Amino acid sequence: KPFVKGVYPNSRDMHPMQHVWLEGEGAPADGVVVFNAGEEPNAIDPALSHDIAGLKVLMHVFEGLAGYHPRDASPVPAAAERWEVSPDGKTWTFPLRPAVWSNGDPLVAQDFVYAWRRVVDPRTASTYAHRLSVIRGAKEIAAGKAPPETLGVRAEGDRTLVVELTHAAPYFAQLICLNLFFPVHRPTVEKFGKEWTKPQHLVGNGPYRLTSWKIGDRKVFE
Repeated sequence: KPFVKGVYPNSRDMHPMQHVWLEGEGAPADGVVVFNAGEEPNAIDPALSHDIAGLKVLMHVFEGLAGYHPRDASPVPAAAERWEVSPDGKTWTFPLRPAVWSNGDPLVAQDFVYAWRRVVDPRTASTYAHRLSVIRGAKEIAAGKAPPETLGVRAEGDRTLVVELTHAAPYFAQLICLNLFFPVHRPTVEKFGKEWTKPQHLVGNGPYRLTSWKIGDRKVFE
């Protein structure tokens, strides 16, 4: 539609709705845009989702350290203000910008630590846990040979996340755009278990909240 602004064709077919606005003839007065999601996601738990349909939902309900630039889908800072890489390319430091969860709790670096440990924990059974294998200790944890606490990620205070890689990986900025690297709200996950992603329970840190979801019909975000 000509009144939908901020959508650009790109090689990843990623179109962050937080960069979209409605303007011009035909723009709905209520500010609501309707789009075809194509298919239902297999899951909207960042650790368990393993399809593009899931990522396209999760990238609006959660926000990772980096997100997709609307024009070319290149990684740009999101929850992180920026990133700094050590000379050997193995240590990445992410200062976080001030942010809150949808329930008002502050977003802190430990939320990422908890989420990433959860992904590589064999008990989670994440299909794509191997995406984190570039992080020190991830392979050993996924194989059940080490506890999740040995993963090479740590919080230095509330606003700094430090990640240690097994080798230099310039593509790490692209990886952290994926839902596996999104933070999750630990109290919600632990309180509701498998039910934590239902709209009435879900706590996210992204630009939108999922307010309702009727399978095979529609999802509503605000």
